[in-house]
Amino acid sequence: MVRRLIFSASMLVLAVLVGTVIFRREAARTNQICEVCQRPVHAGMGYRLVLAKASETACCPRCGIHYDLNHPGIVHAAFAKDFYTRAEIPAEKAYYVEGGNEVYCAHVKPLERKELESSAELAYDRCTPALIAFATEDGANKYRAERGGRLLNYAEAWESVRER
Repeated sequence: MVRRLIFSASMLVLAVLVGTVIFRREAARTNQICEVCQRPVHAGMGYRLVLAKASETACCPRCGIHYDLNHPGIVHAAFAKDFYTRAEIPAEKAYYVEGGNEVYCAHVKPLERKELESSAELAYDRCTPALIAFATEDGANKYRAERGGRLLNYAEAWESVRER
């Protein structure tokens, strides 16, 4: 009887754990595509640009700031997503972590050099290094402790994107 109870309890715990993992994986996916670079938008990375008659979603703060830099005067407001809570926050009030050991929306494709019959990796990507937004400095520092990177405010993030 006790073995049956322990087995049933173990199966229940296992089912809850598996369900949680599946739920989190599905929740992390979005069906949005970046309107700037056409990449998928990771759930904790979106950046919304408010234009005169519409809004556009970028895959990450770096891509959104690139858009703003390349279209001066068009963006009326910008909102970043907090990486942990996924809540939208005004971009200018967010804390940003640049770099670290995670890359969320960049992709590196091999470039073929037919005359040499070799390949090389693409060295530039609009979305690298990663630029991740947080509503609080504590959230940003927690991320930095786990994954590295440097802490930036909005003006510093803007300048970093401008320099690359």
